[in-house]
Amino acid sequence: MRLLDEMRAAQSSIDSLGGTVRGDVRIRLPTGLGHLYLAPVLLEFTRQHPDIALRVHINDNIGDLVSAEVDLALKITSAPPEDHVARRLCAIHWCLCAAPSFLLDGRPVQTLDQLGRCSLIAPQSLGRRFDLRLMHAHGDPLILRVAPRLQSGDYPFLRDAVLAGLGVALLPRYAVWNQLRDGQLREVLPDFEPEGVGNAIYLLTAPNRFPSMATRALAGFVREHIEQRHRDWLRPMSAAH
Repeated sequence: MRLLDEMRAAQSSIDSLGGTVRGDVRIRLPTGLGHLYLAPVLLEFTRQHPDIALRVHINDNIGDLVSAEVDLALKITSAPPEDHVARRLCAIHWCLCAAPSFLLDGRPVQTLDQLGRCSLIAPQSLGRRFDLRLMHAHGDPLILRVAPRLQSGDYPFLRDAVLAGLGVALLPRYAVWNQLRDGQLREVLPDFEPEGVGNAIYLLTAPNRFPSMATRALAGFVREHIEQRHRDWLRPMSAAH
């Protein structure tokens, strides 16, 4: 397997000397980031690099890249796997948000107790019951034991659910920053920052595999797009103070 990888990388390097990068790249993306942001980025990469063949897997099961025959993976986590080469791309901030119709329907959410009485929408990977930690710039974190009413690993579905007014959602800001900006969603308890499923995006490659030119081209393309966009995903300074 390693010999084949090295031969494939060498061939891609030779092809690139002529000004064209060629080869196959197998990439795995987490569901939320993949469906809500990176899918069009990969389509644009395909347009710009017609001699690179992409094999795209969108799921949250990263696993071992070598055994899965994956060249490149993105993972949102607070602890990148030590058995892979991990490069941190940017921070991921989370928020609690709800549709204006939900908040105006006799459901004020200004305290932790009121939040505990709301229908919660949350990622399935957090478990059926979990401790929701709310961080504050000044003071100890608050902890609320919650049992979400609606959960899924499909982040577009979770976003649709909160837009439909079905409850308060715990979602990464990259998933809802447009809706927050346009007023389709409003932040709940904005003085607190909730913990979600990971606080940073990491770019992962296998530890003993030399990345081909095609893999490096895709990694650079994805990294550049995320670096350009991640400022939109940051927590507003007004809410941080």
